[in-house]
Amino acid sequence: MDAFRNDTSPVVIYIDAIQLGDENLDAVAAVVRQLDQKAGPVTLSDITTSSLDGESTREWTVTQQSRQGGRAVREIITVRDGVAWRIEVADVQGAPDQDYTEAQQLLDSFRFE
Repeated sequence: MDAFRNDTSPVVIYIDAIQLGDENLDAVAAVVRQLDQKAGPVTLSDITTSSLDGESTREWTVTQQSRQGGRAVREIITVRDGVAWRIEVADVQGAPDQDYTEAQQLLDSFRFE
């Protein structure tokens, strides 16, 4: 797992890649979504689709409320050449309403190499 963070932003991007067998994008997204649901009392947004470096994605937001405040994580799942990519855009300061412009710019520049 790798993590990227700009010192001026409370947002961290975590990237994890896992070698797959025959699983497709929807199957991988379903497994990750189940893991999110088991993480505790959370709210998951509806699944949306997009793309990352030309590959289809499944995306949703996981919101967790606690006595200390809220925390939001944007899950982005894609599959390329038999590898599942899980990208989490997380607000480490627990403010789901933060400006994610810098994080989106980083994601827009992401390239599979």
